[in-house]
This record gives sequence, C-alpha cells and structure tokens, in this order.
Amino acid sequence: MLPIKSLRGLLWVSLVLGVAASPVSGASPVSRKSPKPSTKNSPAKTEPRKLIVYYFHGNARCMTCRKFETLTKELMDTRFEEEVKQGRVEYRVVNVDDPGNAHFIKDYALYTKSVVLSETSDGEEITWKNLDKIWEKVRNEDAYRRYVEDEVRSYLKRS
Repeated sequence: MLPIKSLRGLLWVSLVLGVAASPVSGASPVSRKSPKPSTKNSPAKTEPRKLIVYYFHGNARCMTCRKFETLTKELMDTRFEEEVKQGRVEYRVVNVDDPGNAHFIKDYALYTKSVVLSETSDGEEITWKNLDKIWEKVRNEDAYRRYVEDEVRSYLKRS
C-alpha cells in the first residue's frame, strides 16, 4: 500500500499529464457563463464588475511559490489599494489541496502554482486568464510586478 503523500504525488502527475494532453489551455481568456438563479419574485439587484486575482498553491510550497504570494499581495495592497477598497478588485489565496478547492484545478486548467485573473459581472464569471509568465518573471521582482500590474490594469480598463 502506498503512503498518502505518494498517492497525492501520483494524483498531481496524473493531473499534469491529463492537462498537458488536453486541447484546452488556461493561458488565454476563456468565457464561461453559468445559469443565473431565478429572479421572478426577487428585486433586480446587479453587482458591479469585479476582478478577482487568485493565487493558487498546494500544500507543498517552495521559496519561489511563497514569493509569488508575497509579490502579488504587495502589488494589490499598494498599486490597487483604491480598487480593492472600492470592491473592483479582490485578492484571494487558495490552497487547491484543501477539501472543496480541488475544482479550481479543472476550472482553470491548473498544473502548477498560478496567478489567475477572473472577471465577474453580476456574480458570474465572464472571463479568466492564467498569468502563465509568472515563472519567467519571478526572478526579477520589478518585471514580475510590471507583468501582473499590466494584466490587471488591462482588465480594469474594460470594465
């Protein structure tokens, strides 16, 4: 019988191989609409557009993985402070190994630690993008910040 850690490792390898073989890539924006709940007997309430900036990680976290989280949070706290206060931007850190969070792996075609931008309107996700260049940029903190900031600002300009 394999220990739990070995089984979890096999699950991640299977997932990576499955995603790699899939024709769908999370690197480009994808539109996804889910059914809206019935509003027949409730007053119409619309939520403004919002950009959710996710940082996804697992239980095993290296120095680089922690750096993604730190740099992204610092960026949200400094360069997007007003947008966060206004509710236009929200930052969420999600451990995909926690029960109930595994669906994010499939939802966003995750195969490693990732920063994903999810644009919502009326509480529904309308498009998302996996910022797949974070691994290339992380060694240069200024380049990393510039890349993430430019991507976030691009989304905010559309809303």
